[in-house]
Amino acid sequence: MATFRDLSCMTIPEVNAIPQDLENISASTAEPKASQCALSIVVPCHNEEQVLPETARRLQAVLDPLVEKGLIVDPKIFFVDDGSTDDTWLTIETLASEDPRVHGLKLSTNFGQQNAILAGLLTAPGDILISIDADLQDD
Repeated sequence: MATFRDLSCMTIPEVNAIPQDLENISASTAEPKASQCALSIVVPCHNEEQVLPETARRLQAVLDPLVEKGLIVDPKIFFVDDGSTDDTWLTIETLASEDPRVHGLKLSTNFGQQNAILAGLLTAPGDILISIDADLQDD
C-alpha cells in the first residue's frame, strides 16, 4: 500500500479567472509558495569520490538562497553510498563533518542505483524529497 506525505505546507493560490493579459501575472500569484517545508535531496553514489565535493558545493549553493527566501527550511543532502570500492564513503564523512546539512547512508554492497535511491527516500526526512545523480544529472 502506498503512503503519501501530507503536503499541507504547500499552498497554491486559487485562480478565479484566466487573465486576458498574461504579462500581468506576477510571480507571487503564478508560483506555489512553501510555508515551512523541509527539503531533502537524495544522491545515490557509486565510486563517486572525485565528484562529491563539487556536487555538495553546487547543491549547497542552490539550497542557501531557498532558505534565505523562506521557501524551504531545514534542507538536507543525503549521499547514499551504494557499495563503492573507492573512497566515496570517506568523502561523504568528510563532507558531513564540514556541513551539518550533509548526511550519509552506507549500503553494505552494491544494490543498484534504484535501490540506493529507494533507501535514501525511505531514510531522508522532509516534506519534499528529491533525488538526483551524483554528477547532478537525472538520466
